[in-house]
Amino acid sequence: MFPANFLKTQFEFEIETWKRLLVFLSEENNNAKNRLSDIVKDIGNNDEELIERVENFHNRMLKGDEILGLLYREMLEQQSLISKTNGVNEYQTEVKSKQQDLRNGLKKVKNNFLELNAEFNNWLSEVL
Repeated sequence: MFPANFLKTQFEFEIETWKRLLVFLSEENNNAKNRLSDIVKDIGNNDEELIERVENFHNRMLKGDEILGLLYREMLEQQSLISKTNGVNEYQTEVKSKQQDLRNGLKKVKNNFLELNAEFNNWLSEVL
């Protein structure tokens, strides 16, 4: 059996890894928003259908920023809760449950970002 603090260390390591992933996803989202801005500058306001699609992508990217921020805050809360644990105590069940929730949430967010990015790039390939 592992030492009591092994789980705590593992959870802390996991969260640090996730935080780096969130930073990467945020940077990629910002790059895509910048690309949208460049497209709007190039096309002007003449193509209403194109503008509508750009706005749709932009809104989805802004929503992604919000979700990343919420997930990041949840990770900070989890870190705080983990710091209060020392092996088996009243927080352990809550910490394990929350860690699993964060794993699932991060997987979903990552998949959503990958899908949006692929959709955006495919769309750009079609219209440019």
